[in-house]
Amino acid sequence: MSMKYARINKDIGLCIRNFSKDFKELDIHINYDENDMSKFSFMIIGPEKKYDNTLHTNFNTPFFGGYYIFAIKFPDEYPIKPPEMGFKTAFKQWRCHPNFYNIGCGPITELGTKVCLTMINTFGSEDWTPSRRLHEIILQIQERFDTCPINHEPGYEKKVVTDEDIINVNLNIEYFNYILGIFEMMKNNDPYVLPFRSKMEESFIQKYPKLINRIMELKEKYNNKVINTTKYGLVPDMCNKLEFDKLLVKFEEKYFELTGEKSKLLDNINMSSKVEEKVEKVEKVEKVDENKKNKKIEKKEITTNLNSELNVNDTTTKIKKPSASLYPIDYIYKDENGKEWIIKHNKANRKWWYAYKKI
Repeated sequence: MSMKYARINKDIGLCIRNFSKDFKELDIHINYDENDMSKFSFMIIGPEKKYDNTLHTNFNTPFFGGYYIFAIKFPDEYPIKPPEMGFKTAFKQWRCHPNFYNIGCGPITELGTKVCLTMINTFGSEDWTPSRRLHEIILQIQERFDTCPINHEPGYEKKVVTDEDIINVNLNIEYFNYILGIFEMMKNNDPYVLPFRSKMEESFIQKYPKLINRIMELKEKYNNKVINTTKYGLVPDMCNKLEFDKLLVKFEEKYFELTGEKSKLLDNINMSSKVEEKVEKVEKVEKVDENKKNKKIEKKEITTNLNSELNVNDTTTKIKKPSASLYPIDYIYKDENGKEWIIKHNKANRKWWYAYKKI
């Protein structure tokens, strides 16, 4: 066995050991062809949260649940020369990260668009050393899927996730993380991507409740808003309408396609929205008829009927929370008064609603 293939064999063995045991929680997955070990690919599934060094706490990343795939080809001189690498989760309208080029920014090879990193001699100084192992490169790439990706663009290292312009940058990245990084990648038949499809589907089903929670949170604040961002170095400006309501429908359809089951989670969310609409109608009727004595009876009948339909304890707009048994553990529900509740197990090991306190 040549030095190249002996080294590749050791590198792959270390990847298998590290990503299936020691670093399993990082959601890194590898693929290689035993008949041609010079070709290799790996997928990083975007983390939900990471520690933010500025805020000194865990914070949302804009990559949650996305499928970020990289293709590698080992040159004949490996490990004297670094591996060649390309980015497969690349689209024309979306630059998800300064280090990973979008389509239209530089040439595209069989491996994908450019991965710009000093550790493999593709940016600035040549830092490659033959002692660097493949799993170390992959771990350093995974670290870049953090809370503030624009920090990796030279000149913007001090930007903070709470800056208004960075909030907008992350919103655009996150929106397309769902549209392109999840849904389009699940349809991608590229030979470097296709082997990961079953793992993508498995991850989608597993993360579905948390993904829905996150998108519902974004929908309440930003649905149908147009978000503009400026250019940051080589990262182009973006302008997008964030249609989170339509995105929820896509998630529901995909979940049904993969499981054959209709999502009870979204059914309950939709039910809660209808409840809120009906309560608003009741309040509007009461306001209009407040000083009209001749319509008091009619107003009581409307309120009584709606209270009965919505399972309200009294004639006010107080509404009972839906049955906790219908929701997964850690599901967060927001009632019409704006109060948030979370599902946990009680002492009897049954699902129960508890007041949610954000940390």
